Amino acid sequence: MGGNRNYSGIGYSLARYSVSNYAHNMYYGPARALFVTYLDTINRLSISNPANCITRKATKTNPIHYVAFNREYREWLSQSFKSAFGKELIPYILNGANIPLCIGDSVKLNNDFKDEEERQNAYAEILDTYMQVQEQGDGIKSFTGILLYLMIDYYCTFLIDEPESFLHPPQANIMGQIIGTTLTEYQQAFISTHSEEIVKGLTQVCPDRVKIIRITRNGNANKFSILENETFNSVWNDPLLKYSNIMASLFHKNVVLCESDSDCKMYSIIENYNKLCRGLYSETLFIHCGGKHRMAKIVNALHSLDVDIRLIVDIDVLNEENVFREITEAYSIDWESIKIDYKKIVSNLHSPKEYVDKYELKILIEKICNSSSEKNLTKKKSSKLGLLYH
Repeated sequence: MGGNRNYSGIGYSLARYSVSNYAHNMYYGPARALFVTYLDTINRLSISNPANCITRKATKTNPIHYVAFNREYREWLSQSFKSAFGKELIPYILNGANIPLCIGDSVKLNNDFKDEEERQNAYAEILDTYMQVQEQGDGIKSFTGILLYLMIDYYCTFLIDEPESFLHPPQANIMGQIIGTTLTEYQQAFISTHSEEIVKGLTQVCPDRVKIIRITRNGNANKFSILENETFNSVWNDPLLKYSNIMASLFHKNVVLCESDSDCKMYSIIENYNKLCRGLYSETLFIHCGGKHRMAKIVNALHSLDVDIRLIVDIDVLNEENVFREITEAYSIDWESIKIDYKKIVSNLHSPKEYVDKYELKILIEKICNSSSEKNLTKKKSSKLGLLYH
């Protein structure tokens, strides 16, 4: 290769003769598809370490070099970091042998300096007091590492493994939003995650670009199930479902869908108790959808991902034929095969027997009251009145 290898940068080195029109296209022409970066935990944690010092015109071999010498990159990185942690990121160019990223407020100096050297010394003295990214916990280092790679716009494909690692849920949600808003139409990301907050963050800003693939393992084989965007949007466009914990269903073995949050609490207590009595732990997630009218929509979406979902509904679901029919069809039950039985049940539920004849009620009350001279009715006698209403 020798002198022909003259295209290099972060994670690549290409020969001139192997890439046509390479130098004349901001997206690297036909070579763009070659630019894939894998952001595993180790890469994310290590890339946030201080970069070696280079001259301004030298080849940039570290994302921090872009931050140090380009205002656009610097502002984007700082504001993205600030959205999650409330502080800015500042490249410490005057540090010496390397360039660390400092965490703190933007430095604003007045003009009371006799020359530029004095001003730079004052600037450096302030940054000397700031914390640096490499000295922080893995959460901040991992978050920063992902930002540094997302910032490099010549990458076509990002492979991001567990971006929520070491992050609290709010920061994971913000990370999902940043990924979704940063990637252009020329870029894509494959994200492996166990965090509903990452999924929520992505879908909050770019729902039309999200495709969810659920991987379940059976023995040594993996099964892939895809939630198409159209089906996903039918759920996500419902405001109540958008801010619920429906996405948590993706990461559970069994899911039970109830009508309300109070139903979830009651049934989860019962299920958990039964499992503990058998020496087992519960792997079931109880979620609610704010009423029976949304149930069929959620079942269809989760079934496409092979989620084992069960329903617990109130008996009044039988009062609305369309709602009950949608639910049965979501479970691939042929409506015509049960329609006659459904009609029979409903007709009995709404038979005249559920109404009380006032004359009969009056006779029963008088009979019970006259059967004893006591002031209060016993529990046994009062229960006879209750039987009249069943």
